[in-house]
Amino acid sequence: MISLKFQGGPQLARALAGLSFEKEKAVVRQMLKDAAEPIHEEAEHLVTIGEEAPHIVDHIVVSPITKDSDDPMINGAAIMYE
Repeated sequence: MISLKFQGGPQLARALAGLSFEKEKAVVRQMLKDAAEPIHEEAEHLVTIGEEAPHIVDHIVVSPITKDSDDPMINGAAIMYE
């Protein structure tokens, strides 16, 4: 199980509001990638590695979703699998 506690939302919103849209987008994207990294590491740790390639562990990546979708599983994903 993974849990996440977030504090400082109003302060973060004020800080982000002072940035240009492009800079804000870049900062938020990096924050989400950083937040997803422990989940990524745990997923790699839990995967059973078989004797023969390919190994799923080699394809577990953290990546931003760059297009919108009607699929809520895609829109809500922080970790994607290649």
